[in-house]
Amino acid sequence: MVTERPPPQSLGESFETHDGRSVTVHDAWVQRSVVRVGTHTDVAVIPDRQFVVADVSVVREAGTTDGGRSRRLDRQFQVSLDGTDYPRDEHVRWVADRDRDPAGYLLGFPVPVKQFEHVAVAWQDGDTPRLRWPLDADVRERIARAPAFEVRGFEVPDAVEREEAFEATLTVANVGDRDGDFLAELGSTDISDTPELSVEVPAGETVTHRERVDPYILEGSSELTLVLDWGSDRQERTVAVEN
Repeated sequence: MVTERPPPQSLGESFETHDGRSVTVHDAWVQRSVVRVGTHTDVAVIPDRQFVVADVSVVREAGTTDGGRSRRLDRQFQVSLDGTDYPRDEHVRWVADRDRDPAGYLLGFPVPVKQFEHVAVAWQDGDTPRLRWPLDADVRERIARAPAFEVRGFEVPDAVEREEAFEATLTVANVGDRDGDFLAELGSTDISDTPELSVEVPAGETVTHRERVDPYILEGSSELTLVLDWGSDRQERTVAVEN
């Protein structure tokens, strides 16, 4: 039996499969780096790649989500660029974004920085028909040009009170070809998960950003070491702790 190929879907449009699943790509966009979700969250960067991030879901008739993080939903989706499929990276399965409220799960797909004519998020599971959600010219343009960030400064106070929040100041330059968001973790080296920050930096400009830090200081410690980690590099600063 020949299965008719479904027509392209629009973002936000769901396709009902023969076995009772509703497959949706709710949205998709491009980021230079992503916040990777695993045992811990951290910032992930891959040289010469950007990430197409897709908000996806597969829901069965009963209303339960198919393929949660313990299953293989991430293996059913790919990003197709001019006919070549790019799966998710083995080390970047699930993605988080504190500035968005996703309708489903966020998946990150590393793709080359170059011009492509046909870009789509694709889904297929077993012998089901292959589905495609084409992405628009804005996404294609963002894939073709990437931001490139340089940390020009990272300043903290010389000393802080043990229980008092304080500000860290970072200066970031974007020497790349398009606007982008600089992602980093900022916090104490004494904890495994430090909070993430995001700074919008236009292409060709330098931005100074101040970030509130809630200190995590070990009992009896007279120093606090802060780390700024943006995936491809990191810097540390040591602060004296008073009282």
